[in-house]
Amino acid sequence: MQTNKIGVERDRMFRYSVSRFSSMGPKELTVAREKIKARTMETCSFDEKTYKELFEDLKKENGWDIIAILAYFETSMMFE
Repeated sequence: MQTNKIGVERDRMFRYSVSRFSSMGPKELTVAREKIKARTMETCSFDEKTYKELFEDLKKENGWDIIAILAYFETSMMFE
């Protein structure tokens, strides 16, 4: 039961993040992207190459745009 609550909460936060990033202008989105990149690299101990590979994989394999990818990274870090 607890696992289901976490999944529901994660989905809600993902939708919120998508909405927030969608409302940003190009400059704001660039700043947000760099912040999330730095935080993800630090939290996950990724180097830049690994981060870029994962970013491109999410884009290609999942068909996600930049906003969905940023929301994914942000949401993943919230529940770590």
